[in-house]
Order: sequence, then structure tokens, then C-alpha cells
Amino acid sequence: MTKIKAVIACGALVGAFLFSLSLALARDPEGKYAGSANHEWFRSQHNSDGQWCCDESDGHLYDGGYTINEDGSVTVDLKGKPHTIPKNKVLTGSNPTGSAVWWFLETVDGHYDYCFAPGSLT
Repeated sequence: MTKIKAVIACGALVGAFLFSLSLALARDPEGKYAGSANHEWFRSQHNSDGQWCCDESDGHLYDGGYTINEDGSVTVDLKGKPHTIPKNKVLTGSNPTGSAVWWFLETVDGHYDYCFAPGSLT
């Protein structure tokens, strides 16, 4: 009987751990960005590969310097080093926020870029 209880307890711990991971990956679990004026714009963005950029909670307003390269890629300053975001991740439509927005995930190896929307030029 104690083996069964141990298996159930272990399964409950694994389930709780997996549930907590899903909350950590859902960066806006409380819906605090749902009322944002640009909410629908954030939700509708996809890069040229068709990959969803995520949501406003994953899009970081980027106020650092960046360069749009001749090939359409963008180079940003990442902790004092140049970081190039490939052309297929750079959005070409309008950006209503007025600032550049960078969708990325920090990883052990650095950054995984989803999308980059240059700021408005007006």
C-alpha cells in the first residue's frame, strides 16, 4: 500500500510542476494586458515564416539603438554586443506603439528571436 501512495504522491508532484511551468510560459496569466489600446495589434503579429510573435506580454518595447541592414535584417545592441535579428523575423507593417518592439525568449544560449517591429518614423 505504501508503494501506491508513493506513486500517487510522485504523480501529484509532477503534475503540479508541469502546471507551474505552463503558468510561467503564459506570460500574461492574469490578463493585465487585455485592455491595452494596442492589444489586438500585438496578438495579430506574425513574422514572414508565419510564426506568431506571441502577445503584448512577450513583446518588449525596445528603446535602444538599432540598424536596419541592407538585407532587411536588424542589428540591435544586446548587452554591449551587436545582435542580428534575421530578415524573416523583422515585421514590415505599421507599428502603432511608436517604439520598436522585440519579441524574444531568453535562453541558456542567448536569445531566441520571434519578431522585431521597427518603431514608427513619424
